[in-house]
Amino acid sequence: MLLGTEPAASLEARLKTVTKTFRASYKTKPDKTITKLLTSVAALGQIIQ
Repeated sequence: MLLGTEPAASLEARLKTVTKTFRASYKTKPDKTITKLLTSVAALGQIIQ
């Protein structure tokens, strides 16, 4: 995505979804979940840059 093409509210909603999903799956599969979370955060970082 290009810089500034996604509204802040949309990013915030996506982050909340990631957090919710992370909490739910962390209880069952910690290792796999941490990898997924890091991937998601990296993707968000690329969008924000």
